[in-house]
Amino acid sequence: MEVLHKAENPTHKGFAMYGDYEISDSIELVFPNHKINISKNGEKMFEYLRVDKENKEIRKIIPTDTGNLKIIVAPIRPLNYPSRRTEHVMLKFDSEFHIPSNSDTSLYVRCPIEVGIFLNQNGLDSLDCFSCNESESRFSHYGKPDGGVLCKYAKTPISESHVQVREYMDALMQVKIKNSIGEGHGIKKLMFHITNFKIYYKDSQCLVDSLTSELRKRGHLNIHSTRAELIQTEFTESPVWEPTTHTKKDEFEVE
Repeated sequence: MEVLHKAENPTHKGFAMYGDYEISDSIELVFPNHKINISKNGEKMFEYLRVDKENKEIRKIIPTDTGNLKIIVAPIRPLNYPSRRTEHVMLKFDSEFHIPSNSDTSLYVRCPIEVGIFLNQNGLDSLDCFSCNESESRFSHYGKPDGGVLCKYAKTPISESHVQVREYMDALMQVKIKNSIGEGHGIKKLMFHITNFKIYYKDSQCLVDSLTSELRKRGHLNIHSTRAELIQTEFTESPVWEPTTHTKKDEFEVE
């Protein structure tokens, strides 16, 4: 077996690292609740097999030009499991966050992710994706029943410094909030267009672009606007599983 990987140690706590792999014979990649085996079954042919905790199998045959198989394992946006139905994520805080009037602050939260497997042969191709946290992968509705937004839903602790993330399940996100409505206000949740955000990885860790948020008045309504802010990091930018949007900001009524 020959595996080329960016990390000096290709496993962490028994799990596979994010990064680049070149496979000439076979390899086993283990993640929480999933195991992947890639094996050569011909001079220029490989078999891909992923088995989840329920012993459900995903099996694919992959032809190659050279006899070696190159893949990238990377964190991706959490939009594919249990099905692709939205491009929005809603984070619900474990405690209400109170922001005094005419002030700004920053905090850190966990943002859910999935794991993507990409072929890196003649350009990048999406091969497979999965969630290592299927039990918490679900949807919720933000806003009024007749005009709200379907979102991928996740609970998160909040902290003024780095929160504890669950590897292969979450990315660390900084949230910057400004209160411009002239009175103190509590925030329990945030909703945003996740396809505006990039994800970055190093070994088993990952980060997501910062979220900048502002509370302001529009008539008699309290409006919450959110937008992505690129971060500066030495981590590697993840390949894109789905098209990136370029919405300048999302605006929604504060619940």
